[in-house]
Amino acid sequence: MADLQKPIRQMEQRLGDVSREILRIEAHLRRGELRAAGARIDGVRQQLMSLSGESDTAMQMTLVGAQLGLLSGGNWLRGRVPAAILCGIGGWMYGQSLLSGQRREVQHLAMHVEYLDEQLQEAANKSSKSSTSSAPSES
Repeated sequence: MADLQKPIRQMEQRLGDVSREILRIEAHLRRGELRAAGARIDGVRQQLMSLSGESDTAMQMTLVGAQLGLLSGGNWLRGRVPAAILCGIGGWMYGQSLLSGQRREVQHLAMHVEYLDEQLQEAANKSSKSSTSSAPSES
């Protein structure tokens, strides 16, 4: 039997992984661990780029819908084939809806990562200014 929830769970799990990574970045920034935060930001950017380029959720939902149509029973020409086509189209439309929601979430996460990167740059500038001002001057 086709699993309707599997592609949705996979998508939500990947978005959750990225969100947890962003929380770790925020924790590093609060503790002043700038190098660790910078390294994690680069990793999150790569994950977000791979998420934004994927469209397999819509395709998976199309296949699931077509499988459900084929399993519907009845005559092949009057029942299963039209049901497979209709359910496949419905799965594609539902997958596209999920995909647009995922893209919106990825855009929001990318904006938050950019904000964190700005925070990181400001903290790095402050720490470099404080280290140069605290160094003894040679006269």
